[in-house]
Amino acid sequence: MDETLVLLLLGLYGYVAFALVLHTAKKTLLGKSFFWPETRRYTDVVIGLVSLLYSTRVSQSDLRFITALYGLSLLANSLRGPLGVGKWNVGARKAFNYLANSYIVLSLFLMAPAVKKLTGVEPVLILIPLFLGTYYVVWGWRR
Repeated sequence: MDETLVLLLLGLYGYVAFALVLHTAKKTLLGKSFFWPETRRYTDVVIGLVSLLYSTRVSQSDLRFITALYGLSLLANSLRGPLGVGKWNVGARKAFNYLANSYIVLSLFLMAPAVKKLTGVEPVLILIPLFLGTYYVVWGWRR
């Protein structure tokens, strides 16, 4: 399978996870439940392990490093509940959350080569509006 396609698929998981986190937060604010938080713990482990394993096969050293960090970020995210991060002091909790949520930014880097290859346009011109647009679509009602 083409490396660019695999990185795109891994990055798309990060984008979908980002969108579903926004949706979950909105549902929680409205007092409704949503299936994603329970399911996500398991999917993050799987995608995190796949990313870590696949990072050993990535040809470019910078993308190899980003793919490994992406996998570690997803694994950290899946351990948030079992580690009881919510009970940690504020500084430790914030540091952990920065690490665990870095998958969002790293997914941009993973998708960039495929976006560039498919469109010929700088990936930033497509991916940043995509993420910001998703945020606006989910939270736009809160003006």
